[in-house]
Amino acid sequence: MNTFMNNFIDRFPLSQNVKSCVSEKEDDYNVEVELPGFVKKDISINVDDNVLCVTAKNKKRSKEFKLNLSNLVSEETISVKLENGLLLITLPKKTTSKGREIPIK
Repeated sequence: MNTFMNNFIDRFPLSQNVKSCVSEKEDDYNVEVELPGFVKKDISINVDDNVLCVTAKNKKRSKEFKLNLSNLVSEETISVKLENGLLLITLPKKTTSKGREIPIK
């Protein structure tokens, strides 16, 4: 398991009051959060201090999911879709600089 996975599992267990699944691909991390019975207008998503927070509220109930993004995720390009009660969050990995040699003048 890589550093990203270890960081958020340690700070925010996946067993919050929603079912969720996190997977890793070459260029991004994918998070699935089950929110049956909620529609787009019931859900708010924000990032503050490297923590992704999903809050779903309607007249009957409320759910919350938090995820520590650490410094390995590009917050500016996070994308989210809602499909049949399943929130699909794509967290693009930050690109690492390859470094370069600097010539002496």
